[in-house]
Amino acid sequence: MTTRFDSAGALGFFWAVFTARPIVFIGLAIWTIVYTAGLGALQYAPTAAYMDALNNLSNTDDPAVVFATVGSFYAASGPIWLLGIAGYILLETAWLRLFVRGEGNPVFPFKLSKDEGMFTLTGLALVGIMIGAYIGWIVVAMIAATVIALALAPISATVATAAVFIAMFALALPFFWVMIRFSPALAMAVDRRAFVLGEAWSGTKGWFWSMLGSYLIAFLVMLVIGLVGLAVLFVMGYNLIGISAGVTFPPFEVMLAFYIVQAVIALIPQAMFRGIAVRAAQQIGEAGSPPATPADGGGG
Repeated sequence: MTTRFDSAGALGFFWAVFTARPIVFIGLAIWTIVYTAGLGALQYAPTAAYMDALNNLSNTDDPAVVFATVGSFYAASGPIWLLGIAGYILLETAWLRLFVRGEGNPVFPFKLSKDEGMFTLTGLALVGIMIGAYIGWIVVAMIAATVIALALAPISATVATAAVFIAMFALALPFFWVMIRFSPALAMAVDRRAFVLGEAWSGTKGWFWSMLGSYLIAFLVMLVIGLVGLAVLFVMGYNLIGISAGVTFPPFEVMLAFYIVQAVIALIPQAMFRGIAVRAAQQIGEAGSPPATPADGGGG
């Protein structure tokens, strides 16, 4: 009999982790805020220069100048993005170490161990799968949109547009199906210190809808918290992209405050998403464990 996914336990998993190791949890939360604000601070100078250059480009039609401006921005930002990826690997592996094994140092939780290696290897594989699934979705969606438009446009442009929209949404479900089926893989990689992508896929068989429901609830929580955060940002004088009212590009301290607020807003939703994946990884491990015997202390 197939084990049902523990949706309630998954949604509350982050809270169980917090109550079990609150100091480590808070320490990682602070590091997450520092990471987000630090990346924003590093990115400030090249972004500000790029925004100023874009304003100057409004007076030129020379493609060479445009390409040079864009190229200089990517050249300056590239090392920062690579640093961000490295920081993300260390930070997210530390979070997963806390969630799957209850381990962590609240002051400096980072390591260079097999955990980080397996996280990186699994992450690269997932990125490859995601890109392949996305390209597949684009190809199928373009074919479907073309066929639907040709078939229904002579009848009604409105009907054709609505049908294309519905088809795009329906065709996106297999993409989400693939991503959700693989979602416990990173937690399993850290927990077992092994590449277990295939086991993550097979272990989530029959769990798609319950896992999707859990992720949707976490997404709704993210939306609610995000709306509250946006209200705070508007009160502080920001617009939707963090630019303060009446200023082409805000001063450094204003952008830094924006990134800190954004990082705080995201903490609970990120923890919920992480908890869902970790609870799924736990259940997969429990389902694959052999029955306890008297020698293990499992008998009477």
